[in-house]
Amino acid sequence: MIIARTLLIYLVNTSFMASVLICLILLVKLIFKRHLGARFHYFIWFLLIIRIIFPYAPESRTSIFNAISINRISRHMP
Repeated sequence: MIIARTLLIYLVNTSFMASVLICLILLVKLIFKRHLGARFHYFIWFLLIIRIIFPYAPESRTSIFNAISINRISRHMP
């Protein structure tokens, strides 16, 4: 049961991070759509794929993910 809970928390955390990154990518594409070439657009989607494949990243104090702690959310899960 503990393994299932840990896996669920991991999946929620990864999904949340990917969702935020997708929103940021879409915002960048909307703002800079005419100013940046196709190569850049492919590159930022490639960054998303890399982030999903390798979910561990160096920690940063200035990360957007520090604003909402998944651990606080997961404590309220049954």
